Amino acid sequence: MKMRAVILLFLAAVCFTGCSRSGIGDKVIVKAIYLEYSGEYTATLLALRSAPSADTGEVTEQASYLSGQGATLGQALAAAEEKENRQVFYGQNELLLLGPELCRAGAFEACRYLAKETSGRPNMAVYGVDLAPQEFLELDQKGKDALESINQLEKKGYYKTYLYEFGAGDGQGVLPGIRLAGAKAEPLGAAVYAGGEPALVLKGSDLEVAALLSGQQRELEMELELEGQAVRFQVRSPRLFFESAGRGEGLQMTLHMTGHIQKIVTPQGAAAPGPDRELEQTINAALAHRLLGIIESTYGQGNDVFRLASWLYNQDEAACRTQQAAGTLWQGKMRPECRLHLV
Repeated sequence: MKMRAVILLFLAAVCFTGCSRSGIGDKVIVKAIYLEYSGEYTATLLALRSAPSADTGEVTEQASYLSGQGATLGQALAAAEEKENRQVFYGQNELLLLGPELCRAGAFEACRYLAKETSGRPNMAVYGVDLAPQEFLELDQKGKDALESINQLEKKGYYKTYLYEFGAGDGQGVLPGIRLAGAKAEPLGAAVYAGGEPALVLKGSDLEVAALLSGQQRELEMELELEGQAVRFQVRSPRLFFESAGRGEGLQMTLHMTGHIQKIVTPQGAAAPGPDRELEQTINAALAHRLLGIIESTYGQGNDVFRLASWLYNQDEAACRTQQAAGTLWQGKMRPECRLHLV
């Protein structure tokens, strides 16, 4: 009798908790959220559902779109979820795509909202995308291909921003953009935000340098104008380290960039490998100038998106607080110096 009672209790627990019927196969798995605002919010969920193949009988994943509108983001997301009878599952959500109008204004508010909701995940990658709501829906069954194409961009080292970074709440951040031509994702450059609005756009080598400043260290693909000619090369094992000098008003930080220059290609063709100190010095000077330009257009404007001031604060916190209050902390405090070696 005791054993029978235990079995009955177990069966009752299973029935009432629903554990026997809540497998992942019973859910619609959201892989990306697209958001846009034009008078009202639009939320579109790119979801994958399992379906048997008519040809092989095997279970395959098919893309589907759940779209809704509302006066608030919460209402728009709820309206999208109501289009599906099965449970909407956000546990594998990888991407947040922001439409053009939302990128111009309201991007931070949207990210802050999702950062507090179960529909958002802190490690979601955030991108601006050049598609209006109807254009996004017209990706139709190419949704899986679009996701894979975006993943390939990430694997190639395209600048990446996560929800927990962009939704931090200070109105500063870097938002990479992508163009979806059909199902193919192409890089558009990245918008640097100040005060919650786009302040400038970084592309090409500038974006490569920004990736280094933000700690996304990898091989850099660079193109610089040297003596009137476009020269392409790689920087292997790029690193930044900081060296302080002085205190108080004289406090300054030098950003040293190290690494190895390789695979140089000029308009005349590939340059011969081996030591060429003059070319090495020319590249180092041009790259330091590029670094300085990015620092002056961000940190120099009081927009510390790369958190450079923390290095100054570590050296002399009292002086930094005084200078920040006076508005002088951003003036001439960061000096880049490149020490790359040609191999």
